Amino acid sequence: MSVRYTRLTPPGEGGIGKILVWGAGTLQLLCSIFVGKRPLAEAGLYHGQLTYDGQLLDEVILRLPEGEPERVEVTAHGGEVPLSRIARALEAHGARVGEHEHCLRQSGLDRIRIEALRALRDARTALAVEIALAQVDGRLTEALRGPLDRDRVAHLREAAQLGCALFAPRRVVLIGSANVGKSSLFNRLAGQTISLVDENPATTRDWVTAAMDVKGVPIDLIDTAADSVGTREQTHKADRVLWLCEAEAAEPPEWLGGCHALRVSNKQDLEVPAGGGIPVSAATGEGVDRLAAELIADLDVQLTHGVDRAVPLCPAQWTLVDTLWGLIDSDSRPAELARVVDDYFDAQEW
Repeated sequence: MSVRYTRLTPPGEGGIGKILVWGAGTLQLLCSIFVGKRPLAEAGLYHGQLTYDGQLLDEVILRLPEGEPERVEVTAHGGEVPLSRIARALEAHGARVGEHEHCLRQSGLDRIRIEALRALRDARTALAVEIALAQVDGRLTEALRGPLDRDRVAHLREAAQLGCALFAPRRVVLIGSANVGKSSLFNRLAGQTISLVDENPATTRDWVTAAMDVKGVPIDLIDTAADSVGTREQTHKADRVLWLCEAEAAEPPEWLGGCHALRVSNKQDLEVPAGGGIPVSAATGEGVDRLAAELIADLDVQLTHGVDRAVPLCPAQWTLVDTLWGLIDSDSRPAELARVVDDYFDAQEW
């Protein structure tokens, strides 16, 4: 028996967890700990329970892919406890944990699905996990292996924007004058106290970063001092700027230049004259949901499509789709598009 396993989903708590098990003896091993309505045999999905030494480990769904009898994807409840129990049971039956990258290369999966598994390890939100799992299950592979006409490639280009938003998080910088409430809004958006809040101005000395989940889209939010070299540097590296102000007559700083900024008017709970833009109260949370929605819309992230769709997840895949679109625009024959896709799947180094 030479069974290996590796955890596919990122560490931490989550709705589901996935473990990949493969190698000679995989089915024999799983049959010894799986209890379901039907025995593991042909390709398909199997719902049941994993047990070990008379103890229930977890309810699971096992997926046996077509044509790959010694590779099984185990879907269980997320979190460290159930996945650790399953891992210990696998090891007790002779399986060994494999180094993740080596495991992926030896798993028998195609390049697109391996890249999806890599992305899955870096997923920061539940939406990113769901989208990545759909690609692990073959959605993008199926789309690329099917007929590649203008409509399909156009849909893939649109989906690539979502993939970019999920796996190359945007940088959003919060700027404004001293004591306008930047740190309070930063903490409100981040969902926890990270920046110190004080009535004295200039409490934030330079800049602080927090990882946010805005409607399933990961964002790196940066709180800045009122004006400093660091503030200007962070602003000019940002994908978007939230300019926080109070008074209607407030003018953005000259050094903001051509940076794309959303104007946000804070302290609405104090009946401060509206400063234009998006009204919020960092103190009460009023308007913060609207601000989050406006930010996602301004970043042009399309969340209207279902999670069970083909989505390119990494730079190499985004480049592939751009190449296909260029061929479509030049009226290349379908065989040429298929050759480009074949070259992508067959590349030895990636």
